Amino acid sequence: MFGRLFVFSVKKVLSPRERTRFFREVYGYSGSSFYRKYKYPKKGILGEIPFVKLSRGVVIIKEAHGHILRKSLDGKADYQERRVLLEEGDKEILYGGKR
Repeated sequence: MFGRLFVFSVKKVLSPRERTRFFREVYGYSGSSFYRKYKYPKKGILGEIPFVKLSRGVVIIKEAHGHILRKSLDGKADYQERRVLLEEGDKEILYGGKR
């Protein structure tokens, strides 16, 4: 079974504010209100699909979901994409159980 490996880095021309916005859009973040009394998670693109994070800017997702991440990375990050053979642990994370 195969997956998509994405290796990406944010473009240097983005300001720190835009970089933060980009990472929040991709990974999501945890917000709070009323002096941190109420906490709530904000899902990013990868919050909606199963993924394996290998390192900063390196993720493996299902092949079928490649277009979702590709659309988000275009114009904001330099990225490379490869088709990879999944290990058993990655299959369980991405596909929810053994296949």
